[in-house]
Amino acid sequence: MVEVRGGQKERIRAKKWRIRVSLGKDSETGKYLRSPSRIVHGTSKDADAAIAEYRRELQSKLDNPGRELTFAEYAHDFYEHREVLGESPLSRKSERMEIAKLVDMFGELALEEIKPATVKKAYLDASGSQGMSQAMLKRVSKRLKMILEEAVNDGILDRNPAAKIKVAEPKRKSPKALSAEEAERLAALLDGEGPTPLTVAIRLMLFGGLRKGEVLGLDWANVDFDANAVFVCKQFSNDRQLRPPKSANSRRWVSFDPATMAFLARWKALQPETMDPRIGFVQDDDTPVVANPLGTNTDPTNFNRMFRDFCVEHGFGSYESEARYVDENGYVRARKVGYAGLTPHGLRHTHATLLIGANNDVKTVSTRLGHSSVSLTLNVYADAIRKNDVSAAQSIAEILEPKSYADDEDQGGR
Repeated sequence: MVEVRGGQKERIRAKKWRIRVSLGKDSETGKYLRSPSRIVHGTSKDADAAIAEYRRELQSKLDNPGRELTFAEYAHDFYEHREVLGESPLSRKSERMEIAKLVDMFGELALEEIKPATVKKAYLDASGSQGMSQAMLKRVSKRLKMILEEAVNDGILDRNPAAKIKVAEPKRKSPKALSAEEAERLAALLDGEGPTPLTVAIRLMLFGGLRKGEVLGLDWANVDFDANAVFVCKQFSNDRQLRPPKSANSRRWVSFDPATMAFLARWKALQPETMDPRIGFVQDDDTPVVANPLGTNTDPTNFNRMFRDFCVEHGFGSYESEARYVDENGYVRARKVGYAGLTPHGLRHTHATLLIGANNDVKTVSTRLGHSSVSLTLNVYADAIRKNDVSAAQSIAEILEPKSYADDEDQGGR
């Protein structure tokens, strides 16, 4: 009989430990086996107690071979283990939601009971009676493959039963972008308004294709006026945390036209005058380009509200209804419901669509946008690229089409 004994704890950071337990020596290979790791929060004594409990749990499973590890149990350990990888809170939240849906689908099944047919049926049920969207089903399927592949790596499964099961890509909504005429009107409007935190942000998204979080995370240290470019290396996300951008390719230099850089230079000179005089503001390299009156990063929710109001005021959006009311402190407030119109991400789409429409190569556009791959750009902007392809077909026809007989006769009569 295999005896579970010993244990190992590794301190990750203050009051956080990774633990494993020894499962003895494999009778066939002679190699020493260890359990999957678990994450424990607490003191060193708490980690020791968790190791002892883990030993008892594993010994019970070995003494009772009929009791197999369930998907829910393994998925929980998978989630806890991945916490050490340093994922963002937003990614962790998404992962937690996806695993919760998978536990609903497979939770009570033993890992070894999950077969390809089991997975296919669960996907059909999820998209049918459970009403799961295609986008969510795609995300859940990717997460299931990761979890079961880890079970293969841990020696629990011989193969991944979900590895060869494909889920169709969700249909992407056509990006809502401004027309060239609308974009020109917006650009002229920004010039007329002059530099403010909002107009600067809008200009960076429209002329550079930056994401909203990248604009809100940009500081003056990463604006190079000599090179007419900005360096994107941070984003200020909806959870109000500064962190690296979405992917390795999102960390990039983005060039701007001289007029936009002059707009930024004017704003840099004006910015100190817009700050609350009580804070003793001193502008330096760490100051956000789009700072609030306290000199810190603008809250994304507040930015969205300002952006919507700007769009409604200037004809780029509308509210379904607006009502004014007096709050408990006697201040007049506005309740605005049902916004429809331009979004910050729509400016990014406008930037890309206009570039593709002007026959800029897709690789350049992809690099400016910071996409993880050119194929992503091709998928997102397929309609715009298709229009270019139609135009290219006409161009090559005009180049190669034989001259008409009429032209030949005219030339012969001259």
